[in-house]
Parts: sequence; structure tokens; C-alpha cells
Amino acid sequence: MYTLLSGLYKYMFQKDEYCVLILGLDNAGKTTFLEQTKTKFSKNYKGMNLSKITTTVGLNIGTIDVGKARLMFWDLGGQEELQSLWDKYYAESHGVIYVIDSTDEERLGESKNAFEKMISSDTLEGVPLLVLANKQDVENCLSVPDIKTAFSDCAPKIGKRDCLVQPCSALSGEGVNDGIEWMVKCRCHFSLHLSSSPPSPPPPSSLYLPSIIPPLIIRTTGCASLLQRFTPFISPLSIHPSSSSSTMDSTVSAYSEKLREMSVLSLLCSCLYSQPHPNTFGQFEDMEVKSLNKRASGQAFEVILKSPTEPSPERPQTLALPPQKKEPSLGELQRRLEAAEERRKSQEKQVLKQLAEKREREKVVLNKAQEVNNNYSKVTEEKLNHKMELIQENRMARLNALKQRLREKELHAAVVRKNKELHTELSG
Repeated sequence: MYTLLSGLYKYMFQKDEYCVLILGLDNAGKTTFLEQTKTKFSKNYKGMNLSKITTTVGLNIGTIDVGKARLMFWDLGGQEELQSLWDKYYAESHGVIYVIDSTDEERLGESKNAFEKMISSDTLEGVPLLVLANKQDVENCLSVPDIKTAFSDCAPKIGKRDCLVQPCSALSGEGVNDGIEWMVKCRCHFSLHLSSSPPSPPPPSSLYLPSIIPPLIIRTTGCASLLQRFTPFISPLSIHPSSSSSTMDSTVSAYSEKLREMSVLSLLCSCLYSQPHPNTFGQFEDMEVKSLNKRASGQAFEVILKSPTEPSPERPQTLALPPQKKEPSLGELQRRLEAAEERRKSQEKQVLKQLAEKREREKVVLNKAQEVNNNYSKVTEEKLNHKMELIQENRMARLNALKQRLREKELHAAVVRKNKELHTELSG
């Protein structure tokens, strides 16, 4: 009973989780955008002071709930040394948010190269892309049309995916809600094509029934013993390609009625077996149920009806199911955790090594600049002392010359006085 109630609760209230990458160059405002998003969409969350946010070295993680969806954000560092680690997170992502600094026109080319390298990855094919033109609250910043023009060469590589260029200001929160709601809408409706092309027609003798098949039927693949009792519900569904439209309508109505009865069985099976289903749900005598690529067609799964066959006692209708996936043991989980921890330590060690080398280069450059400055100061001081000595020598020479002239004038004045006295005596 507990298992039944637990499975029902999970089915009714469990949220769909999606992982979204936040990429961009350093100082573009990625962490500020993440903090602003958590503040707006998380109740009772006290965000950090936006003015004290520093450059991210490594990874920041944040989670928000929007309706029936739960978004987990991975904010990756944008330094040139850390961009090589971006592709390690592509396989687990369901959406990408690329942040551009609208005020840094000098690094726009560098941002374009990182963006082009990111969207060229085959792992991100079909993933929704939200481009944020951040810092729109600053005067003389680049507008959205300017950024589209600068990134126009990357347009063919975007491919068939949803893409939006959204102006925003992570500091003030303007445009944050619109971007997050657009991302949630893309993920919840599986609208992953840039152009609204109609889905490809189904193959002959196949029937798409996404509207009448209960959602829980996809979780019944592990209960062969229970489903074998309901194989008579499926045998009347065999439709020959040349059947008339009235036969098709009656078969669809009968199929719908029988599957309503199977919804309770589906709920019981989902509680007893909660492993993820493979691509092929089940293969019956007259029918085969396969999962479809939701990104490409928008359909959940496909029901292929085979040629009708008469049931016989010698060949009973059976249900062919794929082998169950073996649950990993605790030892294997521990080894995986240890391997992941070793990879994290290795990446952290590599980043720290690169930062240490960068600091060492800066230290060498600083020492060299200080040495050049000291040499220049020393040479300048020597020249100044030499010049002061020359000035002192010239000054002393001038003083000596003036003294010599004064002595000569005094001697001449004494001779003149003496001659004047002699003349007075002679005349008297």
C-alpha cells in the first residue's frame, strides 16, 4: 500500500528536472544573472551582495522551480583556461544560456569565437539557446540589433533549434523573468526546432495515438506477468493497410476503451517498476510500441500495427520485453564517485597550476619592470649630480672672478686717492 501511494504521489507531484548551462566570457555577468534568477524565483532566498561577486573559478550551481519544471543551472567559468571544460557538461544539458557583455566591444570578437565553438558541438544539437545581451542599463552599450549583426556569421550553425536574443540587465533584474519563462516554455513543450515545419507523415500500417494512450503506459515495461493477462485487449487492434476507414474508426474507439481499463494497471506497474523505459516499450504478436525522438517529431511514442494473424492455441500471444537493466552495486557506485572526485581534483589541480603559472609570469614581469625603473632612477640621479657639480664649479669660478675684479678696483681707487693727495700737496 505504501508503494502504491508513493508511486501515485511521485506521479502527481514530481517535477521534471532540466539542466541549463550558463556560458560566456568572464566578467559578462553570468553569476550575477544566476543570483538574480534565484532571488526572483526562489522564496525566502537571501541572495548575496551583487557588488561583491568576483570572477568564477570552477562552477556555480543553482536550482529554481518554475511551475511543474525544475531548472538546475550550471554557471561555468569563462576564462580562456576554463573554456576547454565546457564540453564536459554538454551531454547532460537540456538548454544553454549564453551571456554577452554589451559594454565590452573590444572582446566581442572573442565572445563570438567562444559562441561559435560552442554551437558547433554535435552534442548540443537541437538544444534551446537563449542569448542574453547583458548590461543594457549602461549608456552607450551595444543594442540587440548590433549584437545580431556581429554574430550573423554564426546563424547557419544554430540549426533547427529554438533561439532567442533577449536584452537584459542582470544587475537590475530587467529581462530575467522573460528569459527564464521562455526557456521553461521551450523545454515543457519540446519546441526544439527554429522553423515550425510539420512532422513527417507516419509509415504505412502505423498509427500515432499520443492523445488517447494513458501517460502511465510507458512505465509498465517491467511487469510481464501482469501484462500477459491483458494481451486479449491488444489482439483486436490489428489493422491491415487496406482496411476501410470505418474499420479504422471502430478499432481506434475499441483501443481507447481498452486502454482506459489499463490505466489502473499502468499505475500499479509504475509503482512496482520505476526504472526508465528503453526505446522499445513492448513487442506483441500484432503490435509494436516504440519511443520516438521528441525533439524531432513532437510525439511521445509510435504504435506500429502488423499484419493480422489468427490466434491459435499452438502459438499463444506473448509479450517480448527487453532484459532488465542491472542495478549498480554500492561498490560500483563508490568507484564512480571516487573516479568523479579524481577527475574533479585533476581539473582543479590543472586550473590551480595554470593560475600559479600566470601569477609567476606576472611576478617576473613586475620584477623586470621594477628593475628597469631602478636603473632609470639611478642613471637619472647620476646625471643630476654631475649637472649640479658643473653648476657649482661655474658658480665658484664666477665668484672668484668677481672678487678679483673687486680687488683690482680697490687697488685702482687707492692709487687714484694717493695721486690726488700728492697733487693737492704740490699745488698747496
